[in-house]
Amino acid sequence: MLKSDVIEFFGTGSEVKRVLGLKSTGTVSQWPEIIPEKQALKIDRLTNGRLAYNPDLYRVGQLTPRSPGQTGTGQEAKAAQ
Repeated sequence: MLKSDVIEFFGTGSEVKRVLGLKSTGTVSQWPEIIPEKQALKIDRLTNGRLAYNPDLYRVGQLTPRSPGQTGTGQEAKAAQ
């Protein structure tokens, strides 16, 4: 779930913080663009799926884009050295 979509839906970061019951000052502003998974699940429930949790965003390795034709993680080359 993207932070920009969440803020657009709720109007402000302060409103997101209030709805989620977060206490820390600046919590939402410190989120990366892909928000913490726990919060994404909670927002999905609170919005009845209008903001939907996407498990693909939280799979290991999904956040690093690959060049066309690139395979593997790059660890193979390091292991061969």
